[in-house]
Amino acid sequence: MILLKVGNLEGLSRDRGNCVESAAESIAVFHVNGEWHAIENRCPHRDIPLDDGPVIAGEIICPLHGARFDLRTGKHQNPPAESDLKTYPVRIVGSELFVVMGKKT
Repeated sequence: MILLKVGNLEGLSRDRGNCVESAAESIAVFHVNGEWHAIENRCPHRDIPLDDGPVIAGEIICPLHGARFDLRTGKHQNPPAESDLKTYPVRIVGSELFVVMGKKT
């Protein structure tokens, strides 16, 4: 298990996605209803980054074609996406937020 640091909680956006990069992946982290959620930062339909998409009712909306994904589960909600997103556990240590790598959900 590897902890990938997202940043200090006070410095992270709560209005839009926060993007963090590992050596192999781009991950978007969102704050919704008091909880943090981490998903792979690409729409499976066209590889579009999702961190700038709007969040409505706990779903991230792809800014290109409007595909919606549940931020808790990664499940796609409508076309044109036909597959789900990987999700990642998050952990708060002190005042820092981390994504737990190696434990995809």
